[in-house]
Amino acid sequence: MTAARIPRQLDLQEDAARALADGLRAQIDDLQSRLRESETHLEHLAITRRTVTGLADRLPAVVPDLHPSQAETPGQLGILTEVGTGSFARKP
Repeated sequence: MTAARIPRQLDLQEDAARALADGLRAQIDDLQSRLRESETHLEHLAITRRTVTGLADRLPAVVPDLHPSQAETPGQLGILTEVGTGSFARKP
C-alpha cells in the first residue's frame, strides 16, 4: 500500500464506521420509543390491576341469588343492580 492510498483507505473505514454508528443510533431511538410504549402499557396494567382488585374486594363473597322483585330493601336492590350491570360507581 502506498502512502497516497492510506488516506483513501482511512476515509472508507471512517465512512463505514460512521454509517454503522448512525444505524445503531437509529436502532437505539426505535428501541427507546418501544421501551417508553412498553413502560406506559405496564403502568396502565398496574392501574387496571389495582382497579380490578379494588372492585373484587367490594364484591360479596357469595353473590345473592335474588331477583330484583325479591329484594327486601332498597340497599339490596342497589347491590343487585351493581352486580348485574357491572356498575360499581360509588353512590353518594
